[in-house]
Amino acid sequence: MLLGVDITYMVSVFPRLLGGVPITLLLLLVSYVLAMLGGALFAAVRIQRIAVLNGLVGLMLSFFRSLPNVLTVLLIYYGVPVLANMLGIQLDWGKVTSCIVSLTLVYSCYFAEYIRPAWQSVPRGLRDAADAIGMSRAQRTRFIVAPLATPVALPSLTNGLIDMLKDTSVLFIIGMPDILGTVHSIISNDYGVKKLEVYLAAGIIYAVMIGVLTLGMKLLERRFGRHHHAEAAA
Repeated sequence: MLLGVDITYMVSVFPRLLGGVPITLLLLLVSYVLAMLGGALFAAVRIQRIAVLNGLVGLMLSFFRSLPNVLTVLLIYYGVPVLANMLGIQLDWGKVTSCIVSLTLVYSCYFAEYIRPAWQSVPRGLRDAADAIGMSRAQRTRFIVAPLATPVALPSLTNGLIDMLKDTSVLFIIGMPDILGTVHSIISNDYGVKKLEVYLAAGIIYAVMIGVLTLGMKLLERRFGRHHHAEAAA
């Protein structure tokens, strides 16, 4: 015992908690990639100011960023099947799918607001110069805008990845067997004894995962930063 904490028991639950890590990482990876794509799409609509879509996307971004994430999860998990049934559609809405949709939807809204200002930070003169030498829009985006906008957006996108990992912990509310879902399963199976040890073990696992992600993203930021400085010097 150390300060009232049963260290032996805490260590013994680590293998059981690690069983929830794969599903947590799966949800994180798939949701992050889809949220990046969704965020880029929403940002493009906002940047190009596409007629009616611009207003609708702006309203959607404001709405989902104003909701607690746990409420979004519940609305997606329970609400979408009800809406589908009202429309005469039979929807088999599994937990994994609803969790991915929830995380993707929420973070697409955040990422759009990270990407848009980064994109707009590229000087207009550089875009005009690219047009003057005959670059297509795709070439201008690939060789001029994206390399300059990425280092600006990357710190916010890094924080978004870390926030998304922490937000996977709310998914246990619909029975997802991720890390926190496994925590509640252990506490239930052990009749609620030694909850503190289980929570501390889960906290250590989250801290290690976030530390690894942070280190990896910092290395990526440095790489993009060096690339950006090299291009600026050229």
